[in-house]
Amino acid sequence: MAKCFLFNILSGLMTTLIFSSSLYAQRLQDFVVFGLDSVVLSRGVKVNNGYVGSNGSIEVERDGRLEADIFGNQIKLLGEAIVAGNAHFNHLQSEKGAIVRGEKIEPLTVPIFNLPPFANFQTGPDNLIVPKNSTFVIEPGNFATVDIGQESRVTFSGGVYNIQKLRIHRDTKISFSALTTINLQQELIIERNSSLAGGSVGASQVSLNYAGTNTVTVGRNTMLYANMLAPLATLVLERDGDYRGIFAAKKVLVERDVKLALEDAFAEPVDLTKVVTDAEGASYPVNRLVMTLFDNATRADADEIAASIRGIIVGFVPGINVYEIEVPASTANQLTTIILGLENSGDPRIRSLLRNYILNIASVPSDLAILKAHPKLGNLAVAYEKIKIIEAWDTIGNRGTSPVTIGVIDTGVDAKHQEFKDPNVILRGSSATDLTDSDPDGHGTQVAGIIGANNRVGAGLPWRTGEMNGIVSGVPGINYALEVRSVGIFGVA
Repeated sequence: MAKCFLFNILSGLMTTLIFSSSLYAQRLQDFVVFGLDSVVLSRGVKVNNGYVGSNGSIEVERDGRLEADIFGNQIKLLGEAIVAGNAHFNHLQSEKGAIVRGEKIEPLTVPIFNLPPFANFQTGPDNLIVPKNSTFVIEPGNFATVDIGQESRVTFSGGVYNIQKLRIHRDTKISFSALTTINLQQELIIERNSSLAGGSVGASQVSLNYAGTNTVTVGRNTMLYANMLAPLATLVLERDGDYRGIFAAKKVLVERDVKLALEDAFAEPVDLTKVVTDAEGASYPVNRLVMTLFDNATRADADEIAASIRGIIVGFVPGINVYEIEVPASTANQLTTIILGLENSGDPRIRSLLRNYILNIASVPSDLAILKAHPKLGNLAVAYEKIKIIEAWDTIGNRGTSPVTIGVIDTGVDAKHQEFKDPNVILRGSSATDLTDSDPDGHGTQVAGIIGANNRVGAGLPWRTGEMNGIVSGVPGINYALEVRSVGIFGVA
């Protein structure tokens, strides 16, 4: 069974953010939440990655947790709120129990930036009414009102949609087949228990641009993966929701127990009190498993499978359909029972199930020191120093949470290359194309080698002439897989 995974992600992770103005793409790309006037993060809100910012005030209530930096003219941290990154401010009020683990940096120049109104766009005269409990595909175009009935399954085929009013009723599942921009003039309503997260594109490829001034409310327990901008309005994200993308408005109110992340790929920290070590020395949390679905399965399928075992999704890697699920288990045997139950269910959507093994790099020998001491090859150490490989190992080891996940958009990999012949290395692809390199110069193979080349051969040396272990394969005793997808050779304008 694999102990660590490296993923070659070919969609979603490195796509340029696309908005109606290049200003947004340049200045919002690092923020998961931004409010021109104010941001309020209610009790228990978790920001897994991405900055939080405001030209005005930011309030983080009790038990709120931010994994990245916070930027605000005035910042107020209530009891036991945690900012794991740096705090940039002009005025900081921090109650007893609140923590800023990074640096406290002042002063902050404000405004950080502004969100100008969108350019005018033309909507249409026709209404589109989708009856409840129906399945429907919406093609791009201009509309007066689009009203999607409750418990419907609707797909936006991709393109630009100009709409006066969009109403999405409760328990509706929305998916997006391609890059989608929805421009809204007067009204946006998304009711509770809805999902706008399925399809073949990630959050960065779906834009909801609201030009109106009425408050936009996203109902409780909603899953929304998109970039949402409302420069003239208040945006309310109701409780218990799951949000991926950029959420920027005049004012932003995030209600309690909402989870936010800028990137499509995310993982919540592991509770180290749940971690056990097996007889082989491998460590994993007894309440987490990693599930890979086949390419035609959706996020809704993943949620359904998780619910069947009374679990919830706490991690996701797009493009390769990998999900981390927290399950109601308190012992290793209970976790094994849950995994075997899913394996024996014969669910055709499931490709594989694994424990969520944790990397332990505390005992990594310094390949770099050995290489430096070599009389003829010592100069090769410069390259590894530049990429700070030792620091990378330390960082990975200090995380102490879920397995390392690395996304690469590239040209496939030469599965026959000697660097991947070690039995510890597993190469997988959805087709033969993935396991060949379409670049004559082997760029994809080189990148895969930097990540996971495993050259532990010969007389106990962890490197061979002219080569050295990759970033993760420098960990002794770890089996790992490279999940590969090929996009061929392509140009970027």
